[in-house]
Amino acid sequence: MGEQSKLAVGIDAGGTNIKCALLNSEGKVLLQTSILTDSNAGPEGIKDQIVLLTKHVLDNCSLKVSDIEGIGIAFAGGITDTGKVEWTVHVGEGWSGYDLGAALRSKLHNKLYFALDVQAAALGEGYFGAARGVNSYAVITVGTGIGAGIVVGGKVFTGGLGTAGNIGHTIVDDQNTKICACGNHGCLETLVASGALVERAAKAIKEGTKTKIVDLCKEEMGDITPSLIHKAAMMGDALAIKIFEEAGHFFGLALLNLIDILSPQMVVVGGGVAEAGDFFLKPARDEVKRRAWPPIARNVPIVQALLGNMSGTFGAVSMVFNNIRVRQNDVLVDLSRSIEKEL
Repeated sequence: MGEQSKLAVGIDAGGTNIKCALLNSEGKVLLQTSILTDSNAGPEGIKDQIVLLTKHVLDNCSLKVSDIEGIGIAFAGGITDTGKVEWTVHVGEGWSGYDLGAALRSKLHNKLYFALDVQAAALGEGYFGAARGVNSYAVITVGTGIGAGIVVGGKVFTGGLGTAGNIGHTIVDDQNTKICACGNHGCLETLVASGALVERAAKAIKEGTKTKIVDLCKEEMGDITPSLIHKAAMMGDALAIKIFEEAGHFFGLALLNLIDILSPQMVVVGGGVAEAGDFFLKPARDEVKRRAWPPIARNVPIVQALLGNMSGTFGAVSMVFNNIRVRQNDVLVDLSRSIEKEL
């Protein structure tokens, strides 16, 4: 089979949706589909959803599992190269220790690749998106949560503990008393994630602030969302613009620290909140241009992701086509044993 005709299936298993697509090695999407994640079904139920989607895509393209190079899976949680789950985000209970890889191998292709979703997104933007051709960069997704996939020297950097890129829980406002899901306060997620923007808008409306957000909610017969706040901002709504400016300010603080420490060539920003574009990114860029150090760091490009909500899926097939085992070089530290030795 020629290089250009290689095929792979990419899966992005998140807390809201499971996306599945068949791509060729040139990055062309041949078929894609998705299904709502059944978080209440547990690991076995979600495993069955992944199998169902994969077989659906292959059947509709008149392909067998043996016709593809392999299957890449971007997962909403910590997962080893072999598919053993360590922790999860928004995909239900009972995952810790579950061997997703073994469960899938009995049903699907034996060439399976796994990565934390944001790490897969970093690979997707690197091979097919905004960071194509860039050697060292970070991809940050800003949505329900906030995470970063870090690439150094062309390889995903996971850190000694395997958790590098946890930017959503960096402290950007220690005076803020709102408690984060992690139990801390002052976390970036409590100020910039989609829920924080919605909460800020709802609070202002309750306090009597006049805003087009209310009119849009009535017109679309829906709840407040970052997308709706963005629409209001494009209409010149003062509250909507202010919400993104405040979020962008705090996001900029996190970015300038990341840039100071990692010295990347580029930062790519994706996720639902980032779709607001310059309303959100300009205040962040301004913070970096004003405060990053040394001065050369102030010029690091901060750009929007090109692949949208498909970056994880593209990253999943990138692992297959390039034989990437994201965590193969991890040296995980058993902290409990280290402490015991010291005592």
